Amino acid sequence: MIICTLASGSDGNAVLIGYKSTYLLVDAGISAKRVNKALWELGVSDIDCVLVTHEHSDHISGLSVLKKDVYAAPHTAWAVREGAPHLRIREITGDFSVGEIDVTPFGTPHDTPDSLGFLFHLGGFRVCVCTDLGHVTRTVLDHACRADCLLIESNHDEAMLRAGRYPAFLKERILGPNGHLSNDASAGVALAAARNGTRYITLCHLSKDNNRPDIAERTAAQRLSERGIAAGRDVRLSVAPRGMAGDALRL
Repeated sequence: MIICTLASGSDGNAVLIGYKSTYLLVDAGISAKRVNKALWELGVSDIDCVLVTHEHSDHISGLSVLKKDVYAAPHTAWAVREGAPHLRIREITGDFSVGEIDVTPFGTPHDTPDSLGFLFHLGGFRVCVCTDLGHVTRTVLDHACRADCLLIESNHDEAMLRAGRYPAFLKERILGPNGHLSNDASAGVALAAARNGTRYITLCHLSKDNNRPDIAERTAAQRLSERGIAAGRDVRLSVAPRGMAGDALRL
């Protein structure tokens, strides 16, 4: 089993999930060359398909050249076909399986139709991937709390964003209910998940301008500590790097 971010952030996103002989990506927002280089470095020869969370370019820009089967919600599938009509796209309408991995999709609140998160069932081990969401819904929280391993957005420090150089309309979009998740909101999800048994948590999709890895990690670790959960002892807490692969979780 392997779980590893290949890239994470507004410059591009991709997550590798592997179990037994099945390997898939969640999103392909980086070049096929970068994907293949990262796979080679991780000892993975190929992937079976790409599951797409939503249609924004930092999640789909590498699909066309990568030329793998794609799974996407109906509106996202339509958007992908517009730019890459040669791809074989399977529309997600409910739970499905890819090889030896069972997949439960769920809706996320983002400013594009059909935005999804995924809960993966790798035998008895569950992995939740949930980025690009403006607020935490009951659906998001329920799926996050079922995971053994959680990859959750921690996009911005709210004070940094409000004081930063972004124009007002962009700040409003990010802070809005269909924008991106703050460190504080992400820490709340991390705490809820840890209290329900999650033992591996990775903070993802950090803003280059409105966040820092140490701030995001400290915010989550402090929230956990307030409830007696120690990062490094009770939970493995990490931050996905932006332009390179993170540390692989191999079990």
